[in-house]
Parts: sequence; structure tokens; C-alpha cells
Amino acid sequence: MFVCREQKKILEVRARVKFRKTLIFPNCISQTIVDRIIAQADQQPLKKDNIIRLIFVGRVGKEYRLHKIHLILERLRRLGYNPVLIIVGHLQDKLKLKDGIIYLGSRSRDETLKLIFESDIGIGPLGPTYTVPRKVVEYLALGKIVVVGKNAISKDLLKEYSREILELPEDDTKINEFVDELIRKVKENKQERTKYTSTLDKLFCKTKVLHILKNIKRM
Repeated sequence: MFVCREQKKILEVRARVKFRKTLIFPNCISQTIVDRIIAQADQQPLKKDNIIRLIFVGRVGKEYRLHKIHLILERLRRLGYNPVLIIVGHLQDKLKLKDGIIYLGSRSRDETLKLIFESDIGIGPLGPTYTVPRKVVEYLALGKIVVVGKNAISKDLLKEYSREILELPEDDTKINEFVDELIRKVKENKQERTKYTSTLDKLFCKTKVLHILKNIKRM
């Protein structure tokens, strides 16, 4: 499990327990960072074009099954959009995709969060994982629609953020319907640009407490 130093005390108060076995990420997303990124971005006009920006943050490894994203990109192109997949992080396995991929490599914390904020869709792991990926928490905190694979995140997180998180179907014949729903959510999200500012407290202090308490019970 992981939390930020800035949020640890709040979590302890809400859960009424003292977290002793907690892994602290000093650069994990926090209210202070989010507020700064939002304030900077609010000074810029909204982009009005047919470009849909998808972003993946983290190490590109086989376990994340990022190659499955090509079906989404192809469907978006057929619908007249210009999808761009931005990859921020260490490139372990190069994707065999034709167009629309931008590899940025490692970036500073602020720059990475700014890139997430300016994107439309956050791409999480598309294969099963055993932790709560920090990238998914960052996407949610910055108000992004998130695409993940089946069993890629905890059921608690998926249930709590069912409006923001979409599971990529394993059946390729369902991809058209999935992308149509994805586009609808992206359009709604653009119309509600400031909605996420009130969800950060819930993100850390409710969902994370549920996750942490479950882990404590297993100890």
C-alpha cells in the first residue's frame, strides 16, 4: 500500500488507526501539487479540435499489455478523430504501433502531472495487477477518464469511480461500443472541467482507507 506524507495524517484520522506498515512516496500526488497544476492550466483556453490525447505514465513493460490500445486508436481514427498516445516513463518494450505515438521518456513531477491534466484519457494497466497503480490515482485526481484492463485495479476503486473508470473489454467485437462510450464520457468531462477539484479528498480519504484497512486485516 502507498500514501503521501501530506495525506497520511488525514487517513489515520479517518480510519482511526495508526499506520505503521505504510510505504511513503514523497512525490506521490497531493492536494498542493494538484492545486498548482490546475491554477496554471486554468489560465489557458480549452483546446477545441478533433485530437484525443491519451496518456500512459510509467514503465512500459509486457505486464501492462499496452499493445491492446491499438484497437482504441484504430476505432477513433475511423470515427474521424486524431488520437495521440503520449508515453511518459521508461521504455522497456517498444510498442509495435504505426502512428500517433509520442515517447517523451522521463519527465519532472510537475511536467508529468501537467501532461496528464492536458490529456483526455489516462491509460492504466491493461493486464491484471496486484496493487493500486499510482498512475490510476493520479489520473483520477486530475479528473481524467481512465481506461484499464479487466482485473487491473481493485474492485473497490472500480466501484467507487465507475463513472470515471472504463474496463477495456476482452472481447474485441465489443470495442466499437466501448469506444463510443469512451467518447461520450470524454465529451462530458470537457464540459465539467472543474468537477475533479472536489474529489481529491474522497479519493485519498475514502477509497484509500478501504484499501488500507483490507490490507491491515490480512497482516
